[in-house]
Amino acid sequence: GAGFIALENLLFFAKTFS
Repeated sequence: GAGFIALENLLFFAKTFS
């Protein structure tokens, strides 16, 4: 999202590699 790109990337990768 706007600002917490790093946090969203962590969530995105968590979903992708889960």
